[in-house]
Amino acid sequence: MTRGLACLLLLLGASAAAQEAAVLGGWALPEGAVVRSESTLQTDAVLIANGGRIPFTREGTDLLTTTMERTTADGVQRALQRLEAEAAKTWVGGSRVPVDPDPLLGRPVTIERTADGWARSARGWTPDAAAREALADAGSLDDAEYPARPVAVGETVVVPDSALRVVYENALDGPHRLTVRLDSLGTVGGAPVAYLTQEVAVVVGTDGGTFHMDMAARIVRRLDWMLDVETVWEGAIRSVYPEFEIEGTMRSEMTQTVELPEGARLLGDG
Repeated sequence: MTRGLACLLLLLGASAAAQEAAVLGGWALPEGAVVRSESTLQTDAVLIANGGRIPFTREGTDLLTTTMERTTADGVQRALQRLEAEAAKTWVGGSRVPVDPDPLLGRPVTIERTADGWARSARGWTPDAAAREALADAGSLDDAEYPARPVAVGETVVVPDSALRVVYENALDGPHRLTVRLDSLGTVGGAPVAYLTQEVAVVVGTDGGTFHMDMAARIVRRLDWMLDVETVWEGAIRSVYPEFEIEGTMRSEMTQTVELPEGARLLGDG
């Protein structure tokens, strides 16, 4: 083998290796970008109370839009959210029971980063008690589980506790786990994507009880948008309250699309 051929093969090998890693974390969407999130949820479980076990089923769908209003290289700082549509059905013991509509349905809501995390507030309307309770559950617009460094194909990232508590902000103290594995890289419609697997085992505090999750997700993450565009979660769940428990399985699916303002450029495009 000639020295020149050896160098060429070395360069080709280095190029191929470089393509087998990707940065998964960071922020790319500019101000004015609108994320459209469509979700479905299916829970099959049993309700345990007074020594009995009653079948419990819940189905739901929703459509949420999020408009980025203030962004920096560190991520979105403020956004406008609106739950555009929802549908929910619940059966207990084979009988359908009424479900109250989400108190935020159709209402504009500001979600903003603060020194203490994320906060949501009503925009242009006065919330009642139910809406105030819903607004108190702010959630997060950060994808804190994704490191802002190259991750190799096949590598599993163990998410540190500090980042886990951003993703699951009401996580209780105790043993829990959140991992992200980069399975492969590819393209969808000409856009670069990462195929990922997430696994989580965590206990989250809820109003008057706890919610236990042991689940795994298959994710397609679009790397130019730095956004999960397809997510399917499946696994075991358990809700524990003083008067009853619910245990079973849950499956959720979410797809996300982005509308960019005319002429807008993704952050980091130069």
